[in-house]
Amino acid sequence: MTTLSDHKDDVFSTLTNLATLVSALHDSTDVLSTLNHNLAAVTALLSDSPDEVGQAMADLSALAVDVKSFVADNRDAVGTTSDTAASISTALAQSLDDIKQSLHIFPTTLANFGNIYEPASGSLTGALAVNNFSDPISFICGAVEAASRLGAEQSAKLCVQYLAPIVKNRQFNFPPFGENAFVGAQARPNEVTYSQDWLRPDYIPPAGSAVSVPEPAALPAEAAPPDRSTDPGAGLPGLMVPTGAGS
Repeated sequence: MTTLSDHKDDVFSTLTNLATLVSALHDSTDVLSTLNHNLAAVTALLSDSPDEVGQAMADLSALAVDVKSFVADNRDAVGTTSDTAASISTALAQSLDDIKQSLHIFPTTLANFGNIYEPASGSLTGALAVNNFSDPISFICGAVEAASRLGAEQSAKLCVQYLAPIVKNRQFNFPPFGENAFVGAQARPNEVTYSQDWLRPDYIPPAGSAVSVPEPAALPAEAAPPDRSTDPGAGLPGLMVPTGAGS
C-alpha cells in the first residue's frame, strides 16, 4: 500500500494514458481496418511470389557489388566528372542573365534568318549597314586609342583635336550609296504566281472556231468598146483613134 501511495501519480498517469490510447483506437476503427486490409494484401502478395522477392533481393545485392566495384575502379574519373559538372552548373548559374537574354532575342533572330535565306539558290542575302559613320570621331579615335600602347589617352585626345574640325559636319547614319553586286534567282518557277493565265510561259490558248473570211467578189469584166471604122471622108479626125472612154 505504501508503494502504491508513493507512486499514485504515476499510476493515475498510466491509467490516463491507457484511456487516451483506447479512445484513439476506438476512434480509428476505419483506419485500423484499412491498415489490416493493406497488410493482408501485402502478405498475400509476398506469399504468392516468394521466389520473385528472393530474386529481387539477390539482384539488388549483385547490383550493389557492381556499383561498389565500378566506383572503386573509376574513382578518379567519377571525381573529375563531378568537378566538371559542378563547374558547368556554376557557369550556367553565373550566365543566367545572358541565357535569358538569348532566349528573348532568339525568336527575332530566327525570323531575321528566315528573311535573309533564299531557298531558290540556297544562300543568304542581306543589306550592308555600316552605322559607324554616325559618329566617325569615336570610331576612328577609339581605334587609335586601342592600338596605342603608350600614351593611349593622349593619342585619343590628339586624334579628336585634329579630326573634329574635318569630320564634325560629315556625320550620317549610313553611307549615301547602295550596292547589290550579285543578283540571283529570288523564286523558283513553281513559286511564281501569275495574275493572268495567259502570262504563263507554257500558256496554250484554247482552240476556238475559225473565223471565215469572205472572198472578195469578182469584178465584172469590162465591156469591150464597139469596133469603129475610120472615115476618110471626115478628114483628119476620121482617120484618128475612135472616140470613147478616156478620150
